[in-house]
Amino acid sequence: MVKVRGNRVEPAEIEDALRRLPEITDVAVLPLRTQTEASLIAYVVTAPGATPDRATLIAHLRAILPVYMMPARFEFLPVLPRLPNGKIDARRLADG
Repeated sequence: MVKVRGNRVEPAEIEDALRRLPEITDVAVLPLRTQTEASLIAYVVTAPGATPDRATLIAHLRAILPVYMMPARFEFLPVLPRLPNGKIDARRLADG
């Protein structure tokens, strides 16, 4: 759980909402901290041939989640980096 704009947010809820789209095969939502505030970034892996854009993802999420749970950024990746135990390697995602 992370605190974003004064609200407690569970990134797994956002990940589950994004996974409901058939175009999404994998997703990780992480906090993105700047000097002034915390926000969220969603790392998205799409199905082969699928090309959802940011607007499509936002529209989908707005129908399910409150506005404060919207990720500020979406990064589209071919695959999410994983640790040997299968968990998301958040450090490699943050390093870009």
